[in-house]
Amino acid sequence: LLATILPEVHEYYSYKGQKQLVTGFGHLMLRITPKLTTSLDFRTQAMWWQLDQEKIGHAPGVNLSADWTFVNPRLGLRYAFTDGLSVFAGIGTAQKEPADAQIIEADDVWDITPEMAPSEGIINQELGLNWFSGQSQFSINLYKIDYKNELLSDIYDFQDGSFDVETANLTIHQGLELDARTRLGELL
Repeated sequence: LLATILPEVHEYYSYKGQKQLVTGFGHLMLRITPKLTTSLDFRTQAMWWQLDQEKIGHAPGVNLSADWTFVNPRLGLRYAFTDGLSVFAGIGTAQKEPADAQIIEADDVWDITPEMAPSEGIINQELGLNWFSGQSQFSINLYKIDYKNELLSDIYDFQDGSFDVETANLTIHQGLELDARTRLGELL
């Protein structure tokens, strides 16, 4: 009976999305001197993104695509003063494609022109010290992460079941990490 009254049933907000991804990764570790070691990581990623929805009623339909290619190197150095005491430093980058909600506004069926949001990227810098002796270990790490186009959302202001996704042009995350461990002995 319903099929005779409504001959065509359409699903609104039924987007058909697809992401294809190819990633390559390399890791090289070199002992420059008996006390100095370096590591070099190289990661590359290519992504192809597609989003489609058929024309439904007054909604014009959507056919969008975008491509991203990311190259992310990372360099680290470690100097061992003794077998139990060393310092390290590192710098590296990482990138990520924008969220789907930054590319298309699903609720705005009249404006299908996507605003291509920039990709999110970071530069991570670290400097630290490791010490261990017998059953005890201690590490201290200073870090600074510069985010470009950081993806932010107001999920904590979640009133009506939806939230906005925004981008901050530049944010800085920095801090100090401490890690201490010791083994007290065998527990009975």
